[in-house]
Amino acid sequence: MRISLERLAPRAYLDALRSSSWAEPVGWPVVLVPTLPALINTVFVGTGQGMPVNAAVGYGALAVAVQLTVEALLLWGLLPLLKRVFALRSLLVLQLLSFGVAGAARAGVLALVAPVTEPAVIWFGWLALSWAVNNIVWMTSGALLVSWWRRARDQQMRLENEYERQLLTRDADARELASADQQLEQVRASTTAALDRIQGQLHPGMNVADLTACVNLINSVIADLVRPASHDLAGMTEVAAPISIPKLWHGWREMIPALLQNWPRTRPFHPGLVAMLCLPMVLAAEFVAPPHTVDTDSLVPLAVLGLQVVLLILADAYLAPSMKRLPPRASVSVAAAAYVLLYLVGLTFYQIASEMHAPAPLEAFVMPALLAMLGGWGAAFVTLSRVERASARAMIRRTNWELRHTRQRLWAQRRRLATALHGRVQANLTAASLMLSMSRDQLSDNGVLNQETVKKVREALALAALIDQPPSGAPDRRIEMVTSVWEGVLTVSLDLRPGGLCLLSANRDLTDACTEVLREILLNSVRHSGATGAEVVIGSASPDLLCLRVTELSATRQPLGRLGGPGLGRSLIDSLAVDWAENTDQRGRVTVALLTAGASSSTGAHAHPWLSDVSGLA
Repeated sequence: MRISLERLAPRAYLDALRSSSWAEPVGWPVVLVPTLPALINTVFVGTGQGMPVNAAVGYGALAVAVQLTVEALLLWGLLPLLKRVFALRSLLVLQLLSFGVAGAARAGVLALVAPVTEPAVIWFGWLALSWAVNNIVWMTSGALLVSWWRRARDQQMRLENEYERQLLTRDADARELASADQQLEQVRASTTAALDRIQGQLHPGMNVADLTACVNLINSVIADLVRPASHDLAGMTEVAAPISIPKLWHGWREMIPALLQNWPRTRPFHPGLVAMLCLPMVLAAEFVAPPHTVDTDSLVPLAVLGLQVVLLILADAYLAPSMKRLPPRASVSVAAAAYVLLYLVGLTFYQIASEMHAPAPLEAFVMPALLAMLGGWGAAFVTLSRVERASARAMIRRTNWELRHTRQRLWAQRRRLATALHGRVQANLTAASLMLSMSRDQLSDNGVLNQETVKKVREALALAALIDQPPSGAPDRRIEMVTSVWEGVLTVSLDLRPGGLCLLSANRDLTDACTEVLREILLNSVRHSGATGAEVVIGSASPDLLCLRVTELSATRQPLGRLGGPGLGRSLIDSLAVDWAENTDQRGRVTVALLTAGASSSTGAHAHPWLSDVSGLA
């Protein structure tokens, strides 16, 4: 049902009745809703006709059982058959008729056993019409209430399913995360151990075989350890840290106090709803069912009902607003006192009517307070459920955000290690391998091992051993270290212009990005193009944009080719550069990367214009 009980008014009730939101198969909960009021009313009428109390209770229970049986046969037997045979789209009218027929069946049982003075057929006819109206009101209210409850339960189940899915994901992610740091440490440890093995093979008296073995070991470490580990880290499944999440719904121990607190703070009285539901039952019982006749005494139940509705209106207008400002215990006490007062008013007038020998229907005296109380509890339950669902949705959104945030942090950690392995470690190992290969060739030619080369190899291995430790030193020094590592393999000329140095000095993140991109471009020039030299220009393209251009020269050396599969270089440059481009001219390949130096850098910056001319760089 789409209408909240907290805002349920007569018009909203009728709109919900006309809609298809409740016209669904009627189950046992709907059938059982009017059972207790039907039993009380049957016993009341039976004792009013002179039946002993025990007999009235027994026959009343039998009459209610007959009503339930008739409802079951009609609602679950006849109506589905009629719908299938005549292809009916809606059973609303037939359901209402079935409710009335079941109420009439209850009246039939009482008509057979009650000692009445007038003809039983006439007495049954009037009573059946009255109880048919009575049962229709109760059954439709129950159908709407149960329909709302089913929809609320479905929403709750969907939220619970989402919550369970997140819990399962969180638990699985927590198990993975528990081993994530260990996995990262294992990668660092295995890389450090491999570097130590390489260092252990370096000594002043190395011969050609030793140099060849050391070169093969370095290439093996790159192909079998460094590159696979960097790729694995960059593409690892995203996992999340465990997050402490409260339970979605109140348990029964928490539900009762929560309902008590919400009860007087919603709409605890509902005068319009009470009047709309009680009035047809009172009219039918007073003017239709025997032994009442239309006279001045018939106005008594209407007057009593009107008085109680007026009291509810006054309470809703003046008492309910002030109750919201009271402490919880005080507001609950006030609401309970208002219901008790309403019951006392009804019972007092019932006693007066009985002493005046003016029989009146029970609905006029007891039902207003009962329906008001049920409506108040229903409104409290609806409000509590709505708050719980809103809290659950907010919690799920917050949990999703925290999961994404954790994944981003974890991805950054792994990506940083992957970048270090792919950049710093691989570049220095590749440089060491090339320098040792050149020393081996020189040793084969003249029989002399260049000890300076061995020293540079040790320095390159020391830089590789830093892995993902935070870099230190001034920006120009860090750039020079990246270029000097290729000394003897690749002749690099560096033109670090004042504007570029100023940008690098003012922004540590920019220095890190520039260092990684430059290292990647130089590594690719050695591995793939076979260049023997490179010209590096770094300058300021605008106040918040750094331009890095690398020109590869004299591609006469044999390229190393791919070791261990495709690389991550392009994705690295894509993730760090605002824009980048490459081209091949007469001298060799030219690569330009634009790096942002601030949050206000222009998103319209293009790298292509700087491929041919960098004279405008500051």
